[in-house]
Amino acid sequence: MKLTNHISLVASGNNGLSLTHPLDCNVYYVDTGAGGILIDTGAGADNQAILREIQKDGYRVEDIQYVVITHAHGDHGAAADFFRDAAHAKLVTSGYEAGVLADKARMERTMAQYIATGLYPADYRFPSVEVDVKLEEGDCLQLGGVCLQAVITPGHTGGGLCLYGEIDGKNVLFSGDTVFFDGKINLMSIFDGDLLAYRESLYRLEQLPVQVLLPGHLQPIMDRGAAHIQKAAAAFHRFSVPPSIC
Repeated sequence: MKLTNHISLVASGNNGLSLTHPLDCNVYYVDTGAGGILIDTGAGADNQAILREIQKDGYRVEDIQYVVITHAHGDHGAAADFFRDAAHAKLVTSGYEAGVLADKARMERTMAQYIATGLYPADYRFPSVEVDVKLEEGDCLQLGGVCLQAVITPGHTGGGLCLYGEIDGKNVLFSGDTVFFDGKINLMSIFDGDLLAYRESLYRLEQLPVQVLLPGHLQPIMDRGAAHIQKAAAAFHRFSVPPSIC
């Protein structure tokens, strides 16, 4: 589903636009003119559906040069190996999230907890994976004429990766699970969730002149994206907490 001339939404589950498998997050394809950047991979439950969406918009999986994982949760990264291998691409995330993804014991332990609470089905698997490129604050993921700047936003997880840059003449923020439509957040009582770190992340994001806000769930915001970020930050400024999607 084309969102702009060079950005497509190629997956979205029940907590979004119901485009692909119910467990999928929003997955975005960025056409840089020199290859594609896939932002998140979905839950790995129906990779073929995502491949079909990529093809519908005129792209090939072989065009993908980078596969980005915004954070180490199954609905965002369980298909990381599949898309990296299919595209012969490099796998990218933040330094913190790379450490979580590579920690097999922690991944198995936390996935068992998530399955026990019903977040994922009993037979669900999210294998650990080694990352090729680790981004830190301010690093630029460059491909063709597109530079996506890393903004590390702990809160939902310990080192969630947002990407910010200009595409099709607009300031775009891929916000992962940090901030969503109508100023919502995704605060979870998990091992690396952190309310006060979340507050500081929103304070930094509200400084960006975001026009297009592309979150990991709910609907994409195609203009005035900063207003949604500012609404979330405003709740923290009042010593309150924004509403959470989970």
